Amino acid sequence: MLQLRHISKVLSQGLGSSNSRTSPLSISLLSSNGLPLSTVRVPNQEKEHLTNDNLKIYSLLALNQLRQQNDDEWGLLELDENLKVVISKLELKNYINKEQIEDKREEGLYVVIFYDSMFSDAEAKLRLDNLCSALSQGLEGYRG
Repeated sequence: MLQLRHISKVLSQGLGSSNSRTSPLSISLLSSNGLPLSTVRVPNQEKEHLTNDNLKIYSLLALNQLRQQNDDEWGLLELDENLKVVISKLELKNYINKEQIEDKREEGLYVVIFYDSMFSDAEAKLRLDNLCSALSQGLEGYRG
C-alpha cells in the first residue's frame, strides 16, 4: 500500500513539467466525499482564482457531475473559459479471504486534474488514465 509521500510523488509525476501551458495546474486524490486527501500544484501558478478553497469547491462540482452521469467512470467539466477539470473514480481491488470483490458503491477514491484550456482534453484524459492505473495498483486492498 502506498504511503502519503509516495501518493504525492505519483501525483507529481502527472504534473510533468512546471510550465502551466504544457502541464496540468493541479492534481488531487479525493475521498468519497470529495475532500482532497493529497494535492499537488504547479509552483507559481498564474491562476489567482485557483486557491485551495476553490480547488475544494471545484472538486465537489466535478464529483457531483460524475455521479449524475450514472455509469460513467470519468467526466470532464469546463469550469470557465480558461479552466477545465477531468475526474475519474479509482478502480480499487478489494479482497476478502483472498477472493476479489467488486466495489460498486459510491464510496472510494477519485483523481481530479485541473488544467488550463490551452492544455488538450486528450492529454488530460491520458494523464488521468495513467495516474488512475498507478494509484489503483499502489492502493490495492484499500477499503475506503
